[in-house]
Amino acid sequence: SAIPVPYTRTYSYNAFPTIPLNPQAGYVADKINTATSNCPNPKLSADKADVSVSGLTSHCTITVDFIQVPTPGQCDTPAVSVTAPTAKLCKVGAASAATQLGNDWQWSCAGINGHTTPTACTAPVGRLITHTVVGSGSITDGSFGGGPIASQVVAHGRKAVFYPEANTGFATKSVQGCGATLNASIYATFASTDVVEADCTVTTTFMTAYTVTANAGPNGAIRTAVYFGSTSSQVASGNTTLFYVMPNSGYTVDSISGCGGKLGSDGTYTT
Repeated sequence: SAIPVPYTRTYSYNAFPTIPLNPQAGYVADKINTATSNCPNPKLSADKADVSVSGLTSHCTITVDFIQVPTPGQCDTPAVSVTAPTAKLCKVGAASAATQLGNDWQWSCAGINGHTTPTACTAPVGRLITHTVVGSGSITDGSFGGGPIASQVVAHGRKAVFYPEANTGFATKSVQGCGATLNASIYATFASTDVVEADCTVTTTFMTAYTVTANAGPNGAIRTAVYFGSTSSQVASGNTTLFYVMPNSGYTVDSISGCGGKLGSDGTYTT
């Protein structure tokens, strides 16, 4: 208790005092220690915030025992796994073994300090995506400094993102399997699967790359869709590529041709 121990106070004869209790953080009053208490009728309040006695007729002593606050178990977040997780199951309390029920891992975290009801926990089962490569290139997960990967684990019902990395002279032709599609941003070419609900395999094909170069006359510019700002693009044999055509203010496109392409109404040129 934060009150100095022993705590002494004087009351009138036949008084019925109520003495406040001040447990330390994380503790609560448990009971009156009858072995060392001799005041008349000592009682803990229902909320255990104070103790009362009745009809004082002499000096006496009350001893209150404190215990740590009963605390329920608290779930943690284990890494996504295709096998039953064993680490980071509980932040508070001891973990039971994780078992699979449908598409989830389930376990419980026991309470501590006398809390008797365990806390139920769940996490999605991991699904394994296996990568195979045809041609000259590799797959990465996009993490900084990360090298080639042969597989990924994704939570059931989620999508996975991966990055085809073609070797020099090659470009990404296609990705197939797991509902994967190729995407392009102004920074990189990447691929994403559909929602994964079972283990599956993605096959990425790399083929010889051809360089498509764009040249713009005065009063405008033409840039690639990927790595925006570049005027050339590496394209896998048989694939198409897209350029943004950008006339200066007050100008419009007079003519554009090459590589069998077509100018769209949105100002993009697709080979």
